[in-house]
Amino acid sequence: MKTFSINPKEIVRRTLGPLYLTTAISFFLILHAMGYSKLVVYYVASICVIVMTVLLEFAFPYEKTWCKPDDQFFNEIGSMLVSTNLGHNLSRTAVYFLIAPAIVFWGSDGAPWWPTALPFPLQVVLGFIVWEFGIYWSHRMMHTTELGWRFHSLHHKLRRLTCLNSGYGHPVNFALTSLFDLTFLILSGAPAKVMLFTSFLSGAVNFLSHANIDMKMGFLNYVVNTPEVHRWHHAAERAAGKRNFGMQLPFWDLVFGTFYCPKDTAAPRVLGHDGHQPAGFFAQWLAPFMPKRAMRWAAIPGRATPLRSPASAQIGEPGGSMDA
Repeated sequence: MKTFSINPKEIVRRTLGPLYLTTAISFFLILHAMGYSKLVVYYVASICVIVMTVLLEFAFPYEKTWCKPDDQFFNEIGSMLVSTNLGHNLSRTAVYFLIAPAIVFWGSDGAPWWPTALPFPLQVVLGFIVWEFGIYWSHRMMHTTELGWRFHSLHHKLRRLTCLNSGYGHPVNFALTSLFDLTFLILSGAPAKVMLFTSFLSGAVNFLSHANIDMKMGFLNYVVNTPEVHRWHHAAERAAGKRNFGMQLPFWDLVFGTFYCPKDTAAPRVLGHDGHQPAGFFAQWLAPFMPKRAMRWAAIPGRATPLRSPASAQIGEPGGSMDA
């Protein structure tokens, strides 16, 4: 008679993902039901997700060495607080200004062609797919053009992935992302409540995708951008930048053949490119505008995580062709 053994650790790894997403959504819905303003709901729910993620990282780390702050820790926090808000808000202000007539005409209920008859969850799914279309192509452009890479390469200097460095990058990088995703979502005619919830989910999944949490997401790897999927995008190998461009959803990666997440290979622990990046916070802002001079500035040290085995960092070819 065949016996089955129960592995508590494996059960935890496989249940953390669904519980994480359910809890994150619950934060938003509970605060919304309590009648708080949209901004309060958005920011308080986001802070709750960050706190939850950090606690889970220390309780169930994927890579223990990533729990220890490195020389860029304060820059990572500064970037999350300043660079992301500066880039996103400047871009959002520009988008709202340019598309203001359409927003005023449609009102908070959205454009006439938006399928308001659909249940709200399905409207959010549709909004998320439209939102992610802009993100996918802006992200892919940053990897396949020299100008785009100038502003995006800082984020790929990360030698460890955690929730608190998910917002590590150049303000222009975040501005370009918002310019694309928000423009597509607004022009789709999505109602205000769909846009708000989509924006919150985008942040929550972004925290999750960078989280240093040991979890097995299974089929959810094909639904949202999980840590298992996103670690391959940050792998040290040059080929890593040619796959998994989706930031919150793998939908468009699956459509365009750039999705990569091997079932039988552990996600890499050796991360980050070896290109020169200044170590100073504001020097990182200036570097894309004066790359030759920036080469003389004090640089971020090499990778912190040692290579454990050849299999831990190997990458195969993505499921589809790429031009660059």
